[in-house]
Amino acid sequence: MKLDAKHLATIEVIRREGGLTRAALALGTSQPALSRLVSDLEIRLDAPIFDRSARPWSLTKLGASLAMQGASILRAQELAGREVQEFRSGTKGMLRIAGPPFFTDGVISRLLPTFRDRHGSVSFAVSYGYGGELKDAVRHGRADLAIFPRGVGEIDEDLAFTPLIEAHNVVACRAGHPILKLAFPRPLALLDYGWIVPPEGSPLAADLEMVLSELEMQEAEVVFEGGSLASVLSFLEGSDCLTVLPGTTVAEIGSQFGIQAVPIQVRTPRRSIGILSRSVRELDNTSRTFVRFLEDHFRYAGSAEPLA
Repeated sequence: MKLDAKHLATIEVIRREGGLTRAALALGTSQPALSRLVSDLEIRLDAPIFDRSARPWSLTKLGASLAMQGASILRAQELAGREVQEFRSGTKGMLRIAGPPFFTDGVISRLLPTFRDRHGSVSFAVSYGYGGELKDAVRHGRADLAIFPRGVGEIDEDLAFTPLIEAHNVVACRAGHPILKLAFPRPLALLDYGWIVPPEGSPLAADLEMVLSELEMQEAEVVFEGGSLASVLSFLEGSDCLTVLPGTTVAEIGSQFGIQAVPIQVRTPRRSIGILSRSVRELDNTSRTFVRFLEDHFRYAGSAEPLA
């Protein structure tokens, strides 16, 4: 026999409220209507749900079992309502973020726990890419948002760009590096050391080529190539090699990992780093909340990049 979930929940409300009068008030109905519902249900079941000889009514063994099922239904309804409310307010759901790996790992990923603490039970899925890969991830729904360095590529008409910060890449080294001890370090001093080459196809790799070209250096001494941000930082910290890193990343985690920007002026393009998305009107509330969170963070943080 199939029972209406609403009837099971009603039995639990009567038990919880201790009688028909208070239960009717809680359910927004009248006591006679609630009494008829119980009587009709007992006729259908051909068994009593309440022991009417007691005052207030007490549940029979069958009634207690049905009330237990009703309690589960009420809990599920409450949780579902909370889920909907959190989703509408942007404090619940899965947020898929794509971005260039070094900036995403060094800056954005460090902000995710703070966002979750402030805005509820949001989960994150982070992926990596550059330029066209990031556009395709957003366009084809593999990412809700992408951290995008504008200047690497134009923004297509079907996508929206929300600027966050003006940034540039810098030449970086370990703290205590010999080049930092020079009284007046000049660009040619960069030629005396080996290089960690960023991942192929990245803006970092393009900027390294620009630096070497400016120094009229045909080929760098490559000591370490590619790798994750963690592996590059580990190698950089333990060697006299140089590399190119996002200035914002150096400012964010440099002191933690013993990394500094080399105080030599080199020509790297400034880029507007922002959020790439489909039309802003198409964003769900969780994505909108995250965009506002990042805007506020970078507005109050300002440009904390080291000067190089």
